[in-house]
Amino acid sequence: YCVIPYLPGDVIKIALASLLTIQLDKRMPKI
Repeated sequence: YCVIPYLPGDVIKIALASLLTIQLDKRMPKI
């Protein structure tokens, strides 16, 4: 399959951001 090459740093940032948002959504009720 074809993947646009990303910088590893960008992948890590995206992964961390998504994980953080998921954790916050689980902990906090949406305002």
